[in-house]
Amino acid sequence: MKARMCGALLALLVTASNAAVEEDVHSTHSMLPFCKLSSKQTVANVRNALLYGECFGMVSGVVAMIEVLRQARASGKAQLDPVLCAEIPTATTIEQLVNTVVRYGETHPNLGHERLEVVAFMALRDTWPCNN
Repeated sequence: MKARMCGALLALLVTASNAAVEEDVHSTHSMLPFCKLSSKQTVANVRNALLYGECFGMVSGVVAMIEVLRQARASGKAQLDPVLCAEIPTATTIEQLVNTVVRYGETHPNLGHERLEVVAFMALRDTWPCNN
């Protein structure tokens, strides 16, 4: 079980290969502007709507992964290194989660080349670390 979880986490956290790419459309640098769009900007064109939804979907996916890890830890099926642990309050909205990721990305511009999922995980873990 532990090896499977580590493999899943590694698959999530692996960055794009060394292939030559003009711009990684999933990088934090590329995605953050779409995470910050207003409702009016989101519906202005199809690309905005698609990437706005993708941002929210990426953050939601990271939250789901954190919850799976939390449940595995709580059931005793996994012992997690604190670096993989976050305790997000249950009443936290997706908008609050995305805003947390945006603030983190803006205050850590050196992470702009990283995939948004990686920065989202770091943001949520650093904002709501496990207590024990």
